[in-house]
Amino acid sequence: MKLGVLASIGHNLADSLGSGSSLAFNLWDIDVYRDAEQSAEKVLEVDFLRGTVLRGVAGASLAAGLSHAPQVLTSMCESHHVDPALIRGVTVCWSVERSTLGALRTFTVTVENERGRARTDKYYGVPGRRLTKGKFPPATAWL
Repeated sequence: MKLGVLASIGHNLADSLGSGSSLAFNLWDIDVYRDAEQSAEKVLEVDFLRGTVLRGVAGASLAAGLSHAPQVLTSMCESHHVDPALIRGVTVCWSVERSTLGALRTFTVTVENERGRARTDKYYGVPGRRLTKGKFPPATAWL
């Protein structure tokens, strides 16, 4: 399996939850960024393969929806013609980075395929756009 396809699946799932309403998870009126900010570590990290929260505390409706993450991941894989058995990991970490410019919503997607190859991509904003190393997000991305 190509790592880029798996990264795309991870991005789509993370972006869906980050938007506040997720058709994939059948969740409405959720705020992963609020949950991240209210957590002690200021992040919310989720393992989609197992449907568990690794760091932070998810709100009640989000936590209930995340229990279905393995099934949602399987469904997304099938729509991309990817065998879900070939996935070793899909984790996402949402956070709100604060600076003098304001707050920037970010999420990091880490995927690992059956051969142990891994890839981590960082995105900002809603919808999530790739955060390129050495480039600063535009002023419109800051809250």
